[in-house]
Amino acid sequence: MYFAWILYGSETMRNRVTIIFAIAMLIALPFNIRRGIFYREVYVAGMQAFEQDLRSGMSVKELAERHQKFLFGWMPLEQLVGEMRMLQQARMGPWKGTGL
Repeated sequence: MYFAWILYGSETMRNRVTIIFAIAMLIALPFNIRRGIFYREVYVAGMQAFEQDLRSGMSVKELAERHQKFLFGWMPLEQLVGEMRMLQQARMGPWKGTGL
C-alpha cells in the first residue's frame, strides 16, 4: 500500500502517507523489540537444552523426538530425523566440531 501511495498519490498525499507510516512504525517498534527479545530467550533456552542432550549422547532420533516442537513443530518426525542425520554426517550446525 505504501508503494502505491508513493507511486500514484499526489505530492501532498505522498508526504502525509509517508509521515503516517513513519509514525506507525515508530509506535510499533517497542512492541516488535519486546517480541523479538522474548523469541530470542525462547530460542536460546531451547538450543541450550538441545545441545546439552546432544552432548549427553542422545541419538538423532531421541533428539528429534524430544525437541521436535521447538525445532520444527510442523515437520513430520521422520523427515526431521533424516534432516538431522544429514547435518550430523556433514558435521554442520550443532554437530560442527564434534566427533559425534
